[in-house]
Amino acid sequence: STPSSSTPFNKEELSAILKFGAEELFKEP
Repeated sequence: STPSSSTPFNKEELSAILKFGAEELFKEP
């Protein structure tokens, strides 16, 4: 089901994704 809003994520989901993405980006190899 597609969300009625134009964006697929709400603020909480987006912030969680950004936080996870940042952890992945800045994680030391």
